[in-house]
Amino acid sequence: MSMLLGGTAAAILEAMPDAIVVTDAEGIVVFVNTALEAMFGYQRADCVGRTIELLVPEHLHGGHAQARRSYAAQPRRRSMTSGSDLFGRHRDGTEISIDIRLSPLETDGQRVLIAAIRDVSERRAAAEALRRSEARLRAAVQNLPFPFWAYDADGSCTMQNNRCVEAWGDHVGERLEDIGLPDDLLARWQETRRRALAGEVVHQEERLDAGPELRVVHTIAAPIVSGEHVTGVLGINIDVTEERKAQELQVELRAAQESERLKDALLGTVSHELRTPISVIRGYATLAAEYGERLTQNEMVGYFRDIDRYAVQLDRLVDDLLTMSRLEAGALSMNLRPVDMGLIVNATIDAFRIAGRQRDFIVSAEAVQVVADAGRIEQVLSNLIDNADKYSDPCASIEVSVRREGANRVAVSVRDYGPGVATDELDAIFERFHRVAGSPGRGTGLGLAICRSIIEAHDGSIRATVPPGGGLEVTLSIPVLDEAVSRGAC
Repeated sequence: MSMLLGGTAAAILEAMPDAIVVTDAEGIVVFVNTALEAMFGYQRADCVGRTIELLVPEHLHGGHAQARRSYAAQPRRRSMTSGSDLFGRHRDGTEISIDIRLSPLETDGQRVLIAAIRDVSERRAAAEALRRSEARLRAAVQNLPFPFWAYDADGSCTMQNNRCVEAWGDHVGERLEDIGLPDDLLARWQETRRRALAGEVVHQEERLDAGPELRVVHTIAAPIVSGEHVTGVLGINIDVTEERKAQELQVELRAAQESERLKDALLGTVSHELRTPISVIRGYATLAAEYGERLTQNEMVGYFRDIDRYAVQLDRLVDDLLTMSRLEAGALSMNLRPVDMGLIVNATIDAFRIAGRQRDFIVSAEAVQVVADAGRIEQVLSNLIDNADKYSDPCASIEVSVRREGANRVAVSVRDYGPGVATDELDAIFERFHRVAGSPGRGTGLGLAICRSIIEAHDGSIRATVPPGGGLEVTLSIPVLDEAVSRGAC
């Protein structure tokens, strides 16, 4: 040893954390350090004078001896990795996964090899575990029952599973715009990819022509993030056609059930609400016919007025039922024309007064042009005013206002000072056949439902609120003229 390595060199090699073996050109060990003793379990005396095969047997890494001899014959002085997947043998016979770096050294005219050996068992075990994990993941992805794909940030396809290739063809390495998608679908998918590259998880549903029938595909695209950067997009396509069909059938079933419920409610309403006015009309008509000679003129006039009042009630009931039937069938046409909402409000109030009904009104009406069916809007306002009149004290005023609501809509409100409605019923009063508990008089519960349908046919909305001071305020909102024209109402 002293002939080949000086004391300083030996001390340096001894202090190194890696296991160090020094051999001559024939592979005879001339030096090992303490780290090698700890790694392989051999004492220094067990190794010196023996071949390197004691520590790295030929059968564990075929060709190592030839690589060592070739390297020793070369006059180079730089490090060289002797190979990968090398194994050493511990004194107890177990194998050690190692990495070896060889360095030549010439001293006193002789060439020796210094082998630095590092135990990489844990690293290789981790690498093998990662490889197996990646293999399992690839197998899982490949066997997914739906298409799975990935694109890089430049728009090139980097991965498709088997189901994706079956559905869309093999496009790995191609850009999205080069795979032959229809223009409209390509534009939507490009937008989906752009949003995912911006960091968003995108859910997109598409209806695709896939042979004999349209298929519904739900796409989920998510960003691939590396550190702080988005490097690509991965996604899946799930065929939800059957699920959507089932949902549509459920909707149809619920609609059929609701239709049956409404028919039952309608029959119950008709049988109950028609019976009263018809019975009264028949009763008074019979009295007038059989006992007319005994009745005074005032009594006859009173009977005829009652007959007229119940006939009006019957007419309104029939009209409500017919209107609701046409609305549900989509057969109620709208004669849309430019009109002044203030004029419609005033005409409705005038008709109320002409009918001989007494009520004070507080009117605040701006001149706002809308595109509407004036008759239908007047029908809505008449219903709202009738309700306000029915629920208000005879001495109370009804407030009606017309005002701009934002830049593109007009709001018309009818407010009374009656008992109001509980807050949990404010939405329900617009449902068909709903009547507020304890309400005076009789009704079908169709009036406000008809109002809502008519207003929605004008691309509008209607709502009820309980204003400060009590009572009830019902507000309808529809587009003003310019907005209505831009939406094609004319």
